[in-house]
This record gives sequence, structure tokens and C-alpha cells, in this order.
Amino acid sequence: MKKKFIVTGMSCSNCSDLIKKTLSKEDGVSSCDISVITKEMNIEYDEAKITSNDIQAIVKKLGYKATTSDQSVNKSLIKLIISSILLIVLFLIANSRMFHFGIKILDDNYYVFSILQLILVIPILVLNFRFYKSGFMGIIKLSPNMDTLIMLSSFSAFVYSIVIMIFNLFNIPFNDSLNHLYFESGAMVIVLVSVGKYIESIAITSTTKSIKDLVTYLPKTGNLLLNYPDLFETKISIDDIKTGDILLVKEGDVASCDGIVIDGAGEVDESLLTGESTLVSKVKNSLVYKATSLKNGYLIIKATKDGNDSVYNEIVELVNNSVSTKAKIGRIADKICKFFVPTIISLSLIAFLIWFISTKDLSLSFQIAISVLVVSCPCALGLATPVAITVATGKAYKSYCLVKDAEVFENLSDVKYALFDKTGTITSGLIKINDIKTNIELDEFTRIVYSLEKFSNHPFAKEISKFDVASPYLVTDYEFLPTKGIKGFVNNYEVLIGNYSFIKDSGISITDEEMKNTIYVSIDNKYAGLISFSDQIKEESRLAIEYFKSFGIKTILISGDANDKTKEVALSLGFDEYYGEVYPKDKDEILKKYLKHGKSLFIGDGINDSIAITNATVSMSMGTGADIAKDTSSVILKRNNLLDAYNLIGLSRKTLNIIKGNLFWAFIYNILLIPIAMGALSAFGIFMKPMYGAIAMCFSSIFVCLNALRIKNYKYVGDENTYFYVSNMMCEKCVSRIQEELSKNKAIEFEIDLNNKLVIEKNACDKNEIIKLLKSIGYKAKVKY
Repeated sequence: MKKKFIVTGMSCSNCSDLIKKTLSKEDGVSSCDISVITKEMNIEYDEAKITSNDIQAIVKKLGYKATTSDQSVNKSLIKLIISSILLIVLFLIANSRMFHFGIKILDDNYYVFSILQLILVIPILVLNFRFYKSGFMGIIKLSPNMDTLIMLSSFSAFVYSIVIMIFNLFNIPFNDSLNHLYFESGAMVIVLVSVGKYIESIAITSTTKSIKDLVTYLPKTGNLLLNYPDLFETKISIDDIKTGDILLVKEGDVASCDGIVIDGAGEVDESLLTGESTLVSKVKNSLVYKATSLKNGYLIIKATKDGNDSVYNEIVELVNNSVSTKAKIGRIADKICKFFVPTIISLSLIAFLIWFISTKDLSLSFQIAISVLVVSCPCALGLATPVAITVATGKAYKSYCLVKDAEVFENLSDVKYALFDKTGTITSGLIKINDIKTNIELDEFTRIVYSLEKFSNHPFAKEISKFDVASPYLVTDYEFLPTKGIKGFVNNYEVLIGNYSFIKDSGISITDEEMKNTIYVSIDNKYAGLISFSDQIKEESRLAIEYFKSFGIKTILISGDANDKTKEVALSLGFDEYYGEVYPKDKDEILKKYLKHGKSLFIGDGINDSIAITNATVSMSMGTGADIAKDTSSVILKRNNLLDAYNLIGLSRKTLNIIKGNLFWAFIYNILLIPIAMGALSAFGIFMKPMYGAIAMCFSSIFVCLNALRIKNYKYVGDENTYFYVSNMMCEKCVSRIQEELSKNKAIEFEIDLNNKLVIEKNACDKNEIIKLLKSIGYKAKVKY
């Protein structure tokens, strides 16, 4: 059985590794994957050997909490508020003499002074006991984490203070220099870290918003027709929809499952799946997909999949898997984190011993040891890669690219070669009539050809069937001749349509030369003309190839088409190299040649591309391509646009730069501050207090998260729109008001995305004018990118 849990309380990759390692050893657990960013744990297990409750109990024993939904935010915020209030009171009491409050009972009565601090620190430690539990279990399981550092520093301060307090209360002789209590330091470390983690969680929530938004589009219920064709409907949960159920989709509804139309008609917005904004007509026998929106009409559909099994669910799962996977650079950081915590504990002990031996000042030595523990931050190292990958994956999906693996971003950033299949990738894959030549009247020629070709399923025949012919001629003695063509009597004339050899071998003298992708026509044993066809090059292909080359990527065109045709397309688009008349197995051989010299990208759309797609460093398939190509590729280009492939490379480069920047600052932070905490600046009278160390540690993690958010601002080539973020646009009424106001200016071409609170302007109008118009009707807007 596979199940998903939300795990709360994790602070770094060491935490997730501890849970994963512990659960993986349990009998019955076959796989376990955890993302410290999304907090999701996907686990596969045998219910006969281990239950869901057992799994939750094991996680709880480690100091974390596993639930089937995220219920942690409100509780953690309440604990944080109470802890903060208690800490403020504790801090004021502990430093009452420094602040000169003049409270006599505190100044003169050590018993009241110390006991009050103890009373206040205990509930703080109880409320934040998860740090102790997680940190201690990290030591027991030989997998120490950031919580271990927090636990050791806080617990040491607490125990040290208890000992000093007992010595004072019972008048046990000891060095007066050890009189200082560290109750407030032990509590402050935990509370400041909790505050930092809460702020960090807000930043991470922003990074995962694009991912979580995918789930919000999934409908919760459907309209079930129990006794169809009786149209009496009943609401049903998505979880309860089964294959074969009959459901009604009304105008404005979102389809609740994948299905086939058995009655009704309408137009559906499939942009969520395809990236295309054009509405798609649906009639009887049309396929309808879950999460697509019916804009007009009504549909009665028969479910072809269960409610929780759909194309859109598969997309959500692929995106989540991408976020859960790790790039190589991230795995390096995780390995460092495993050794980081034991190293810091060792450094803390070394600092303590050096200072105590040299100064005999236990209080100072103790303060330095605690500062070393709390200033160190494995979190920043552990978060540097996954937060950036999460933001990039969401950004890519919203920009029509479905990325299946985190390594795509790392590999794409330094691709040297890009190999393109021709048909369906560079070209549209749609056959179009290129030219018609005839020595008889054109209308008569097209009428005769149409009348005979309408019986054929050949791609050329399907294009000819689009001729505007009012009434075709009667056809008799129709015959299909494999590899040659067709013949028959049309309006009592003997008509032959086929390739050059077929007409020539039939004794007909052809005045035109032989050409590829052309059919020739004879009528009553006389040559009558030809129709040539071509596969149209996509408008964006030329620009995309130019952009690829601007990145320093060598471009190669590969096609099974004739060599001269491939050469013509390659030269017209500026490809560096080309290969024509290539069989599927040969595509893989060509790819391997380039792989020897550097990372190679392969983009294709057909079954014949599947071998090369599987073996390329990074592979992309067109959204309308064959299923096997989409299944084996690492990226799906939803709207079949090569500019999206180029933009994904640009996004990958920015993502990798931000990951490197995050890792650099995380290392620099630790390299600079750990020596300072150990007393490197003591010659200048500078010592780091535990409180400042905790603040610095929290800031480093928050910085990494905020830096990753910069990926959202990546501007796509080919997207010349301006995006305005309207913070107080809350509902459809807001949308209507904004539409009404902006529509008054005919120069403004726009669309509104309520889910993301965006007004998207498409006509390069004055940005300030639009902000002013929105402000005039009460909406706050700012340019997002």
C-alpha cells in the first residue's frame, strides 16, 4: 500500500534522513521518501506487517509528528506566542539589575530571583520539548541533526543553571565568578530558533505555492446520474467515483474525472493540461479530462478512470516527485550535513576545554561552547538546493514545462548539444497542400480528385477531403493499390491517382518532374496534373534555434525524411548539423556520438524517438506526442513550443546559479561565524553571546529561502506580457470590476488570473496608467515581472 503523510517538526535534511533510515529498517516497509521542503512523506508498506498507526507512532517516537493532513500551523503559532511572552518576562527578570528596575525582592532575595526564572523556563522547555526529543533521538540513532545542537545548548544551559542555583541556595562554597545563571539563554535559544523556523516556514510556503496550487484545481465532488438516462443527479465525492459511472458536467463546472462524452456538447478550457488557451469543442465520443473547465453547454460523461486516477493526478504526482528528487549538487550538501553536526559538537567541546584550561573561567568557557552550538547552521546547507528546486519546478510548470526530475535543472544548465527530431518537433507534423498544378479547369480537377480520394484514409487524402466541393461525382470500381495509389471511374472517366512511378508505369506521359510528397493524376489515360504536400515548419522554430545557439549550444536536426528535405529545413533554420533518412536505432547511435563530448539534450515526439529520449542526458517530448515518448522523457513541453525548451534552459541556469549562491553563503556564514563564536576576536574584547548566535543562525536559513524566491521573477523570452500583482483581488466580483474598468481603454489587452491575483497586460501599455486605473477603483497593484 502507498500512503502520503505530512511530517512536521523537521528542521533540516538530517531530520528527514533520520526518519527515512528508521522507517526503512521496519519489517513491511518497502520504500520511504521524504521532502523536508513540502513536509510530505510517501511510504509504501505491507499492511499485514505494519499499519498506518505504527508508522505514525515510530515517527512520533523520533520527535516528529506524521499526520494525513497539515494541522500544525495554528498549534505551532500558539506555542510560539506563549513561549515568546514567557521568554520576555524571563529575560526582564534575569536582567533586572542591569536594567535597574529597582525591584527590591529581586535585587535582595536570591531565592525569589532564581526560583522565578526556573518557574518561567520550565513551561518554555515543555512547549518546545520536540527539540529535546528530536535532538536526543538523533544521538541515540547516530544521526544527529540541528535539533541536537539546539538541545545540547539549551539543556547544558538549563543543567548548569540548576547546579549554580543549588550551590547558592544551600550555601555550598564555590567560585563566585560562576554565579551567573543561564536560564534565559537556554530558553532564548529555543524560542529564537522557533521564531526563525516559523518565518522560514512562511518563506518555504511561498516557494511551494506553485506546487500546492496544482492540488487546488482538483474538484472535490461530481454530479452522479444514478439512473441515467434519468437526469436526477446526486453529489458524490471524487474518492467515490468509479470507472463506468455516469456524471453530469454543467456549464461553469470543472470535470470531476476523466471520461468519454455520451451525450451533450460544449466547449472546454484545457489550458491547465495543454497550455493552450483556445477552447476545445466536445461532442459525443470526445474525451474529457479531470480538472478541465466547461465554459458553455453541458456534457454527460462516462468515467474511464476512478475519481482519484486521472491525467491531471498523474501530472500532480510527477511534479511532486520532481520536488522530492535531489540534484547531485544537493546530495553533496546532504552528505556534508551528516558530518556537520558531529563536527560542531566536537568544536564546541574543544572550545570549552581550550578556554577553561587557559582562563579557568567556567562561566566564560560555557558561554563560548553554547555559542558554537547555536550559531552553526546545517539548515542553510540542507535547504540551499531543495527550496530552489521547488520554486523552479513550480515556475516551469506554470510556463508550460512539466519537469519530472530535479536533476533536469542541473543538467540543462550546461548542455552542449541539442538534437531535434524534425516531424512534429521542428515542423507541425500536419500535412498541408503546398501546390496544385493542372492542365484542365481547376474546379473540375479538384472535384474529380476529391470524389476519388474521399474513400481513402491516407494523410494526403484527409487533406484533400477539405476541398470545398458542393457535390462530388459518382465513383465506381474503386481500387486501392498498395505502394502505388488508387484508381476508379469518376463520372465515367477512368482516374488514376498515385506516385510518379504508378502513373508512369501505367503508360501515361508526365510533363512534370518527379518530386517527394506529391501525387500525380491522370484522367482517361491523359496526364491531368499534380498536388504536392509539405509539413509546415512551426513559426517559433526559427527563433528557438537562434536562441539555442545564443547559449553556445550546438544544434543538430535528425529526421527519417529524405536527406535533401532534411537539409533544406536544416539550412533554412540555421542548424549546425543535420542527418536525414535516419531510422529509430540510428538516432540513438547519433546521440551517443555527441554524448561522448558533453551533455546532450534530445527533443522528439514519436515512438521512433523513444530510444534516444531514454538515453539522452536530458530529454524533452512534445505534449501531443506519443505516450511512450512522454513516459520516458524527463520533461514534457505542454504546448509543443520549442521556445519553452529554450526558456527552461534559461530557468535552469538561473536556478543553478541561485543554488550555488545559497551554498556559498551557507558555507561562508559557518566559516566566518563559528571561529568568532569560538572566541577568534577575543583579543578585541568581542565574544558572541548565545542569543546573538541563535539570531544569526535563523537569519542564514531565512536568507536561503528568500534568495530562492528570486527564481519566480525569471522573465521568459517570448512572453512580452507585463504581470501586475493585485493583492486585494479576492473574488469573481473583483474580476468583473477590474474587467469593466480596464475595458474602457481599448488600447489595453489583458487577461485576469484570479488564483494568482494577477492582471496580465499584453500590449505594452503604460504600467503606471494601469496601476492608476486599478487604484481608482480601490485595488492595490504593483508590477510583479
